[in-house]
Amino acid sequence: MTATMTVTRRVTMPREVSDLLDRRAKAENTTLSGIFLAIVENHMDDDVDALDDAEDRHLSKIADERYETETEYVSHEEAWK
Repeated sequence: MTATMTVTRRVTMPREVSDLLDRRAKAENTTLSGIFLAIVENHMDDDVDALDDAEDRHLSKIADERYETETEYVSHEEAWK
């Protein structure tokens, strides 16, 4: 049997933000914790996507630099003989 590990954190926020989260939780018939967690998870997904994009740009730059040099390229088949 696996147990779900949860952690309780205390968060300080402006009253307006707290009220907004309360209203959203009530409107969606869920808990404040559920709303807060969904917002944080969505934000984390955005950060991961941004990191992936930055990595793609960096690797593309490296590839472009390699293509601009006078390098002799070998085929996949030739390299693995």
